[in-house]
Amino acid sequence: MNIKAGIYEESEIKIVSERITMKGEGIGNTTIQNKDSSCVLSIETDNKFCKMEIIGITFEQVNIGTLVGDNALMMIQYGEINIIQCSFKQMNSITPSNIPFIRNYCKNTILSQVSFSNSNFNSINSISSIEVVSGGGLRLEICQFINISSASVINVDLSDTFSDLILRDCKFNQCTNTLEGSIVVTNSMVNNPTISKVQQILISPFSTFTRCEFTSNIQNGGVNFLGNYIQIGFVQCVFDSTSTISYSEQWNNPNGNEIKSYSFGGCTGNASSESISISTTGSLYSSIIQAINQKTQGGQSLLTLQIGSGTWEDDGLMIGARSISMEGAGINETILMNKITTRIWLACIIGGKLAIQNAQLRQASANLFYGGLLLLRGDGIIDLTNVVIKQRELVLNQTSNTIYATAGNIIITNCSIEKASFKNDYLSSIHSATIYCEDKFGSLSITQTNISQQLTSFINPP
Repeated sequence: MNIKAGIYEESEIKIVSERITMKGEGIGNTTIQNKDSSCVLSIETDNKFCKMEIIGITFEQVNIGTLVGDNALMMIQYGEINIIQCSFKQMNSITPSNIPFIRNYCKNTILSQVSFSNSNFNSINSISSIEVVSGGGLRLEICQFINISSASVINVDLSDTFSDLILRDCKFNQCTNTLEGSIVVTNSMVNNPTISKVQQILISPFSTFTRCEFTSNIQNGGVNFLGNYIQIGFVQCVFDSTSTISYSEQWNNPNGNEIKSYSFGGCTGNASSESISISTTGSLYSSIIQAINQKTQGGQSLLTLQIGSGTWEDDGLMIGARSISMEGAGINETILMNKITTRIWLACIIGGKLAIQNAQLRQASANLFYGGLLLLRGDGIIDLTNVVIKQRELVLNQTSNTIYATAGNIIITNCSIEKASFKNDYLSSIHSATIYCEDKFGSLSITQTNISQQLTSFINPP
């Protein structure tokens, strides 16, 4: 659907098509206003698998609603919606609006190069410019929020498994917030003490921020985490004196403190690049875990680990939001593996970057799914160069992936992934493979790499 330049006064547009692109002639040229209804666009209830792109349109809020709880200007209840190169504004920002610009219920909503500016929302009734309802998620790329007055610019409830808030290259400037944060992230799920740390991280909500800026805000800029702790990551972000990161009291425990220890990389005040040698003899560091402890390199600053010859069983490594490069002495000299008994990944990345080169990786089999030998969640990068990956027990079927990514990017160059047998149950929602990427995953690049004898067996086939 191509929409010519002009101003269009619309009542609620209900999307019934499963595949649709709504394309205007650019910000400021094609403008859609809500007229008789607080809502100008929504997805019909029977269109649950809608895939929609909205490109090059300005959405202007004229009708600001009469009651708290009225539908937002844009209601995203179903499907996968991408909003690209659009803008949101208000015709009159003097009277606070009772409705947000966007209310999102879906996990895979993406906003890219979208601007929000010069808008005023009813902070007394906790109205934000964007609201993400429990069960939803949101990804923002190169978006900016300027001069927004509200309870919070973005209010996100991540009280559901696999709910993520992912921000890249976003700016928050001159905003006034009454809820102690430009972004307020809430998690009301109670962490089950009977579930292992591995299983919690596999299903936990995630919130990552990459190269985001919170500057010159008028009141309560920054990010506020409410409720129970979740997995977070801040990579190369800037917070000036007007903006902070704050946490609820539920974060004041060993688990919350541990998450904070690996969740900041390359942010203001963090460490510069550093190179460390790891060896069983004659080195200050004799383990990988010891070498990365309390390190905060990330983004443009890199922690390089020069790992000597030997077999290293330092598993459960939380790379988090940091940037770490592991450089081995050769594919037959440096062997990195996860233990058979611990049932945990070798390394987990949450927004950061892990590069491995000139080494051999060996994966342990376990009857309990632990994600993968390398786990990428929230956002981030896995970069493998001149790496050989083998299974520790060829006679056992593997129930976990070799690489498991729910977001971010994977780069594999000049590598070899050798024989593996994966066990999959048709009736299960969990499946395993050499490389398994979920819907929110970014990109996969494989160059000059040999992947051979990857076998799978089906239990309870259709």
